[in-house]
Amino acid sequence: MKKMVLILMALGLTACPPQKPEDTTRDVARSNAKDHSEPVASIDGRPLTLSEFERRISHVPVNARSRFGSVEARKAFLEAQVQFEVLSLRAEREGLGSSALTRDEMKEALANELIDEALRKNVRAADITQAAIQAYYEAHKAEFTKPIRRDVVAIFQDSEKDANVLRDSLNAIEYADDKQRIYTFRTVADSNTIFVEQRKKGGAIGDLADPQAPQAKSGRYAPLAPAAFALEKPGDFSPVIAFEKYFVFLTYLSEKPAEVQELSSVEDEIRQTLFEQSRSAAFDALEAEVLGKAKVEVNEASLKLIKAPVAEKPMSREALDAFGAALGYDTREAR
Repeated sequence: MKKMVLILMALGLTACPPQKPEDTTRDVARSNAKDHSEPVASIDGRPLTLSEFERRISHVPVNARSRFGSVEARKAFLEAQVQFEVLSLRAEREGLGSSALTRDEMKEALANELIDEALRKNVRAADITQAAIQAYYEAHKAEFTKPIRRDVVAIFQDSEKDANVLRDSLNAIEYADDKQRIYTFRTVADSNTIFVEQRKKGGAIGDLADPQAPQAKSGRYAPLAPAAFALEKPGDFSPVIAFEKYFVFLTYLSEKPAEVQELSSVEDEIRQTLFEQSRSAAFDALEAEVLGKAKVEVNEASLKLIKAPVAEKPMSREALDAFGAALGYDTREAR
C-alpha cells in the first residue's frame, strides 16, 4: 500500500484547484492500438483492458498527464493500478464491499460523478465572454479600487505597562529628524518583538487601509487601522492600545494614494469568479431538479430520539502557549 501511494504521489495524481478556470472536458488519452479490449494486465484472471487503462490516465490532472510520455512512466502507473486491483479483490473476498462504510463511500462517489458530469456539460470557461467580464468590472468597480494605505510598523508587548515604558523611552529621545525617529522605532521593535514573525522586520505589519474606505479589507491587523490613520505624519507614535490579549503602539512609514486597478490586471480574477458563479448556479439547478423529482419523507419523531454528540473542549490559549513553549516555538505568532 505504501508503495502504491508513493507511486501515485510521484506521478502527481493529487488534484489541485487551477489558478485559472479550465474547461472540464476530459482530454482522454488514446493509444494507436485498434483493439482497446486487449488487456494490458491480468489480475487473478480479471483483465485490465487497454481502454480502461487509458480511461484512468485521462482522469489524472491535466498538468500531470505529460509525465506518461515514456514507457517507464506508464509501467509505473500500471504497477500502481495493479496494486490497487489486488487490494480491491482482497477486500471483496473478505466481504468488505458490503459494509455500510463502503456503501456510503460508493454513494458519495456516484453523487460526485453525477455533479461532475453535469457541470462538465453545462459550464465551460469558453462560454465566459469578454462582454460579461467587462460588465462585472463596471458593476463592481469599487472592489477593484485600492483605498489609501499606510505602511505600518508596531511594537507589541504582553503588558500595558511594558508597552508604555518602551513608548515613553522612545518619546524621551531627541531626534535629528523624522527618519531617525522611525529608524530608532524599528530598531527597538526588532529587539523587543514578542512575535517570531516580526523578527528582523522592524515591527512591520504591512499596509493598513483607511478604515473609512468602503472597500477596506479585513485582516488580523485591521483593528489597528484607526490608530494608524489618526497619526498626523510618519514617525508619530500612537498611544498604547489593547490588541487581542496584547498591547501595542505604532507608527507609519509612508502613505500610498488610492488607485483603481485596470481591467487588464483583474481580468483573470473576474473570469475565475464568473466561472465559479456559473458552476454554483448549475449545481443549484441540478440539486433543485433532482430533489424536485424525489419523494422525501422526514420522521421528526425519530430525529428527536437522537442524542447530540458531546463536543471536545477546545484547548485554552494558556494551554496552547504552554504546549508550544514545550516544543520550542511561540504560538503567539500564529494568532
